[in-house]
Amino acid sequence: MAGHDPDRVSGVSTAAYFGTATAPVAPRPRNSVLDLTKIESAGFRPVDADETLVNYIRRETAETDPALPERELQMLDPA
Repeated sequence: MAGHDPDRVSGVSTAAYFGTATAPVAPRPRNSVLDLTKIESAGFRPVDADETLVNYIRRETAETDPALPERELQMLDPA
């Protein structure tokens, strides 16, 4: 997304990630989808996380690598 090799990133389970922890680790839910129903019913409209991420990466990479190909960002922002 920001010009790095995507093969350097791989999935890992919570059990494997914390498997070598030497201190107590907070339990993680098996499915941690955030339900926005209550906060939206109070009138709050959270910003779109994908859009915010794309904008952040555009800003940060423009400062460090103005030649970054746009195709890298199209993974999240195909429009």
